[in-house]
Amino acid sequence: MDSSEFLKINRGTGTSALIDLELEEKTIPVVVKEVQKHHLKDQVVHIDFQRLNMNEEVRLTIPIVLLNRDNIRLQPSVLVQLLDEIEIECLPAHIPPAAQVDVQYMDFSTPITVKDLDIAKNENITILRDLDDIVCTLTPPSAPSDEEEEEETGIPEATEASENRME
Repeated sequence: MDSSEFLKINRGTGTSALIDLELEEKTIPVVVKEVQKHHLKDQVVHIDFQRLNMNEEVRLTIPIVLLNRDNIRLQPSVLVQLLDEIEIECLPAHIPPAAQVDVQYMDFSTPITVKDLDIAKNENITILRDLDDIVCTLTPPSAPSDEEEEEETGIPEATEASENRME
């Protein structure tokens, strides 16, 4: 298999996507289980595929994608993602490329949980995690302390004693 061609496909589909592997004039449905890369170069050394039976459920981990993270309505704010991926079980025909949720209208008091992900509404997918687990939260930015401001500017805060000396 051509390494650069595989990397291009893998970047576009991720490790959870169903791939039709052509091998000895047969098409075999597979998912990527592991990719080993050269430790210094961005070259694929070895790929492990898992052959799928289209009639048997498969357990796999898919990434969680936060949509509109650059367009969050409440600003200034800090988005903290606690879960990057989630384990699911489903038939190969129902494997989603990712679990998604729109975070544009989040507020500071209501975190996004697993039950808010788009896959939670899909009856063909079983989520293997508590639906009340937190995926992400939105918090207001913390005000910098006097010490942090001094580190940023390099100028210590004025004190009463130094103010009196200036008079």
